[in-house]
Amino acid sequence: MRPFPVFDERQAPRMEVPAAVVVSPVPLIREGMARALEQIFGRVVVHSATDLEAATRLAQRVGDGLFWVHEKAYPHLGFVQVFARRRSTRGIVVMLDPGGDRPVPVRVSEAVRAGATVVLDSASPAEVLATGLRRAVHGQNYLSPRLRPGFTAATSAPTSRPHVSPLTVRESQLLRLMAEGLDNRTIGETLNISVETVRTHVKSILKKLSARNRCDAVGRAFRLGIVEPEALPPVRFSA
Repeated sequence: MRPFPVFDERQAPRMEVPAAVVVSPVPLIREGMARALEQIFGRVVVHSATDLEAATRLAQRVGDGLFWVHEKAYPHLGFVQVFARRRSTRGIVVMLDPGGDRPVPVRVSEAVRAGATVVLDSASPAEVLATGLRRAVHGQNYLSPRLRPGFTAATSAPTSRPHVSPLTVRESQLLRLMAEGLDNRTIGETLNISVETVRTHVKSILKKLSARNRCDAVGRAFRLGIVEPEALPPVRFSA
């Protein structure tokens, strides 16, 4: 488990971003995220994605980029984990929505453990969003002031996990590849099995997890602890 970060309070200077990827299933929010990036950083190429597979493809194409993931992009932890593995990632921002069915400190902790360096609240003022995005570009950590009450390092403790997974070893392997956004053909090549066998395993996974689709299955797996973010290198803070 990566060390739990101390969120940085220093001011970050203005810096241009070569490219950015915004991830949200809501068109209006994606447009707002893109406009915010353009206002803050000036000329920036903004790519948009609505699901894990599209975001993963963009991550492969975008070089030195900033990734901004909306909490509604369920399961957002899957997106964060994929982006955090890229050495060229400039910064990873998760934006939480007000309310929610779980405590804010828990949601913040989950995002950080998955690899987010900045966690923002969509209800925060524009200057707070700007500060957080600039910190992300500079490799600094930042937590929106609205999310800080009740948030301590203690919330980074791992959540309880089931003693027995309902999935077989092969299904667990396949599910992890699904969490990385790989399609059936690529999964089959990776595991040296046929595409039809992959489809059979996917159907079994969806049934066992009572999931609506692949993304829902990945999200449920993260929540249940069947799949968890892999150990990530420590965040390096600016001097």
